[in-house]
Amino acid sequence: MRFRLPALVLMALLVASCSEPGPVAGSSPTSWPQPSPAASASPERLGPGGLTLDEEIGAVIMVGFRGTLSAAVLADWTRHQFGGLLVVNMNHNAGTAASMTALIAKLRGAVRHHLIAATDQEGGQVCLAVSSVPCLAMPVGRTGTARMAAAL
Repeated sequence: MRFRLPALVLMALLVASCSEPGPVAGSSPTSWPQPSPAASASPERLGPGGLTLDEEIGAVIMVGFRGTLSAAVLADWTRHQFGGLLVVNMNHNAGTAASMTALIAKLRGAVRHHLIAATDQEGGQVCLAVSSVPCLAMPVGRTGTARMAAAL
């Protein structure tokens, strides 16, 4: 309990030091330095990774889409620079290993960073419906797991 008052005083000082400075006596808010237009953040300003802020946000998002790769979807990927593709059966993105490979290659060509392609491979209804991938129920054991992983 004897540390309560000093802790409260310290907390008040910390809060006060983090606040915006007020106007100085005799000055008006309009005389404060204003940021130049060049110094303000713009959507075209590139960060250390060579991406805009919107693209950096997109780069940490894994998304999926329904259907085949259209020009509109490709434009969206190019604009947002998504970081990952989530491939699941309900999206019906591809039906063969070759078409899935082509889809991933086109999306990788649209982004300026590494792209992760992932699926939730549990067998049954949550199995990637590509003919070369065995859809075995989990747990599949060492042999079945190795065969499924190699096919993926």
